This record gives sequence, C-alpha cells and structure tokens, in this order.
Amino acid sequence: METNDLKLQENEAKNDVVIENNEEENALENELLSEEESNKIMDDIKKSQDTSNGKKGRKKEKKKKEKKLYSLVILTLVTIICCGGAGLVGGYFLYNLFKPEVVYTNASENLRQLEKRAEGSTDLLKTFENDPYNIVNLSMIRFGKRRTSLVLGANTAINLSGHQNTRSAVINTPNRTFNQATSTSAEGAFVSIATAFRFYDEHDDIVTGYEYDTTDDWKKPGLEPSKIYTYDGFIETYGKLATGLYVINDDGKYLTRDYTVEEGDWITSAIIYQISKKSVKSCVVEQLEDGSYTFDMELYSKRACYYASAQVKANGRLPKNPIYNEIVTAKFYLDKDFNLVKSVAHETYRVVVGIEAEVNCDTVSRYFASDTDELIVNGVKIEIPELHEDFPLVLDEKGDFVE
Repeated sequence: METNDLKLQENEAKNDVVIENNEEENALENELLSEEESNKIMDDIKKSQDTSNGKKGRKKEKKKKEKKLYSLVILTLVTIICCGGAGLVGGYFLYNLFKPEVVYTNASENLRQLEKRAEGSTDLLKTFENDPYNIVNLSMIRFGKRRTSLVLGANTAINLSGHQNTRSAVINTPNRTFNQATSTSAEGAFVSIATAFRFYDEHDDIVTGYEYDTTDDWKKPGLEPSKIYTYDGFIETYGKLATGLYVINDDGKYLTRDYTVEEGDWITSAIIYQISKKSVKSCVVEQLEDGSYTFDMELYSKRACYYASAQVKANGRLPKNPIYNEIVTAKFYLDKDFNLVKSVAHETYRVVVGIEAEVNCDTVSRYFASDTDELIVNGVKIEIPELHEDFPLVLDEKGDFVE
C-alpha cells in the first residue's frame, strides 16, 4: 500500500515538472517574434540603414560639390589675379611705351663772344670771376682748334644687367675724323648688351657708320656700312659731330667746319654737356699744387644734357631719351695755362626698356692735343685705324691706360 502511494506521488511530481516545462516553453514562445514580425523588423532596419547611408552619401556628395566649388573659386581668383597682374604689367609697358618723351633745352653760351672776352686777358680767373665755368668753355674752344687731337673715354655704368663697360675714342686730323664707341656687359650679367660702333668722316659732309655688336664684326671680309649719315642726320641721331669745332645756323643745322665765318654759332665736341649760365647751378674752382686747376660743377640736366641725351639714346639703341636726375656733376681738370686735360662726370638717369631702369654712370675721359700732324700719346703714335685694325689705346675704369 505504501509502495503504491509512493509511486503515485512520484508520478504527480513528474507531471508537475512537465507542466512547468511546458509553461516555460509557452512563455518563451510568447516572448519570441513571429516570422512576419521578424521580417517587418528586418525591413525597417534595412530602410533605416538605407536612409542613413543615403544621408552619408548625400553628405559626401555635398562635400565633393563644395570642394569642387571651392577649387573653382580659388582657380577663378588666381586667374583674375594673374590676368589682373598681366594687365597691370602690360599696362605699365604700354604706359612707358606711349608716354611723351622727355625734352631737353639747348642752353648754350655765345662762344664767339666768349673768346673775344678772353682776348688780351692776363688773368682769366679775374676776367671770368662772375662766370668761372666759361673758362672751361674757353678751353674747349682752344681744344677744338687744335690741328690734331685725341679724346679717350672710359665709362662704367651700373644698370639692370649689372656693370656695363663703355670705351670711346675720337681722333681729329686736318683731313679726317674718326670716332668709335664699344660697350659690353660684365661677365655673368643678367642681360648681356654689346655694341661696337665706328664712324669715319672724310670731311665731305658724310659720316660712314659701322654700327654692329662686337669688334670682331669689323674684321669680317667685305663688311658693308650699316648707315651713311649726312652731317645733319648724324647730329640729329648722336647729338654732336665728332669734329672738334664746327658751325650751326639758327635752326641748329650744320653750316660749316670753317669757324672763321661770321654767321652761325660755334659747337665744340670735346665735351657732350652744355655749360652755360642757365645750366650751371654751382662752380667751385681750385688751384692745385702743380699750378693746374679743377672746376667742379653741378649742372641742371634739363639744360646741360641736350646733346648728351641724344648720344645715350643712340648708343644704347633706346626707344626714347633717357630721363636724367635733376643734377649731374662734372669735374674738369685744366693745366696751368687753362688747357683741357681731363674730365670726370657722374650722372644718374632712367632708361625705358619695356620698364624704366635706373643707370648710375661714372665717366672718366682724358684729352690730349697737338699742334702738329703727329700726335704721340703714352708712347704710341696716334693714327686713325682702318676698319679691320684695333685701336691701340684703352683706358680702364679709373681713366688710366691699360698696358
């Protein structure tokens, strides 16, 4: 009996466990989603992801568009700046090209009257105490009347291409005049400039020019002249004839080299500056220990550089006259008898070569003269070289002979 009761209790306990398990399974089934509900949730998740990805894509696309727009703006600004800069540069070039050329005034002294003032004077400093600069003009008249003469020039200019070295020589004889000027840039110059000009004047109212780039060009067989100038044409281009003393009429045209005629004005070629009451700002005279003199002058460029501006323009192959600073300085060395020996000048000017470039120029020139047909300088007999021949004398930057 007891045994049966025990079995009955065990069976009931098992049934209770089964019921509890079934209840738990039912509860778990109730907690799990149905397949339809699961699919719906998955669809919602995908849509959410798609929406999120879409927003991210749109953000990326927006950023790309913004980046492209930003790049386009930068490119546009750079283009505008470049075009504007090019326009400014181009405008500057055009402005320099078309702006009016500076004009210089021909302020000169009456050299004929000046010579008459000096006649019979025993003290030129006393005679010209109010205008001592005219003693220099007097020395140039005397030099221009010499039968045979030599002028050597040396000049180093500092410009945009570096150092530009120019050397010149003029020989006057009774029957012939010779003039040469060479210019070369120093080694390593930013812009290399080279000119080699020679002119021959047979005193027949014609100047034959050989205007080339280097001295080697003069030695080429069968070389033809670059240009044949009338005297007036040469004066218009280069400022002055190289001949020592000549006469022009009231219109500035060449008249004659016979300075004994009564009409016209004398022109001296020894110095390119015009020295006159209107051009001289100051003049200081000093007598040196050996009895020689120096005349140290400040000159107004607008009046002193009438011929000099034309010469610089032609020698530099420039489109316009140089623009000098207001003042140029020149120092003249005369011997004890007031004969011209040497001059040193300093000038600063601007030239137009697309842009305006400043040039600082120190010039040293030595002058030698003789009253005979034979002129010997530094042990060398001076003769006019033929086109293929070298000139025997050269000055260095300090005005000393190059041995």
